[in-house]
Amino acid sequence: MLGVSSGAGAGAALALISFGVSSAFGVGAFAFVGAALATTAVVIIAGGGAHPLKLILSGLAVGFGAQSLTNLVIFSSGSPETNQAVMFWMLGSLSRARWSTIGIVCVAAVIVMLVLSFYGPILDALASGDSTARSVGVEPVRTRALLLLGVSAAVAIAVSAAGGIGFVGLIIPHVMRQLVGYSHRVLVVASGLASAVFLVWADAFARIVFSPQELPIGVITGLIGAPCLALIVRNQKNQM
Repeated sequence: MLGVSSGAGAGAALALISFGVSSAFGVGAFAFVGAALATTAVVIIAGGGAHPLKLILSGLAVGFGAQSLTNLVIFSSGSPETNQAVMFWMLGSLSRARWSTIGIVCVAAVIVMLVLSFYGPILDALASGDSTARSVGVEPVRTRALLLLGVSAAVAIAVSAAGGIGFVGLIIPHVMRQLVGYSHRVLVVASGLASAVFLVWADAFARIVFSPQELPIGVITGLIGAPCLALIVRNQKNQM
């Protein structure tokens, strides 16, 4: 929703099609730059993320723009094989993952989880509303912008290594919130570990069930995540 995956996809498409980059590191570097530019654009358009709705709308605008750029690059390409590689990457896949990239992703994930867990009380205050956050000495606009930049950088690193794998960050935190409670100090770590386990099982399913072909892992997470998200939204509506 914040345009990070779309920005990374545009960067990967430019690397594979326009610049002829074939190495996993090169494609990942282009994807990271695209994701970073998309995040920066969202923060600038949203005015630092002062209002969540404005932030989401800015992310949608940047995401649609990046997706249009990706479609333009694919349309202008004359290589069906390259186009297929781009589409496979955009749907999410761990086939390009290497130990060198895994190390970078793991370090980034651990750092982000530790930092967010340390700032758990601040996240709890922000979740209670801006007025509550200000009453305990938290500046909502600046804090939200800094957290957004940090998390988006970590997301950019993950997307550059594995492509756009959707719904994991939407579904798992909702599920874990019901299991471990609403304290972000615990919720952040639990969601990170549960997301990793879910992703491993989804990847194994995509590789084994459809062998010898490998189904993009984003298809599996989408098929599972879409109905789960709809069920969560419906349950929350009934509780209101």
